[in-house]
Amino acid sequence: MSAAIGLGLRLWIAGLLLWALGHMAAVWAAAGNATLDALVAETADNLRFHHAKSSQTRLRTFASFTYQAGSWKRPRKVVARLECSLQPDAGEATSTGMRQEVDIRYVVTSLKGSAQYLYENVLLPARANGEPD
Repeated sequence: MSAAIGLGLRLWIAGLLLWALGHMAAVWAAAGNATLDALVAETADNLRFHHAKSSQTRLRTFASFTYQAGSWKRPRKVVARLECSLQPDAGEATSTGMRQEVDIRYVVTSLKGSAQYLYENVLLPARANGEPD
């Protein structure tokens, strides 16, 4: 009986620690919106320029900034991953048949660190839903 109580107490403590870590180091994906897109517009323009000048098929950059949605009680750190690539041109008559596209992913976090470090080493490995990065 005492072994069962001891095991239950250890599981309860482990659960409490996981709950506390989850609330102290919050991370969640944020849907893009016009306000967030405006905050990274200059970064996206620079990325398009550098991608056009490079020979790479994909080019990535990262940004972070503070943002407060209307329903939030305080501003939070947002990490943005921007990736520029060439995509088939759907029905448009371009000389190459390809168009440049910038894909932006937003993540809200309370963690400290550079945008690239957080996205590549902390946030990306933590995702478990198999969504492509």
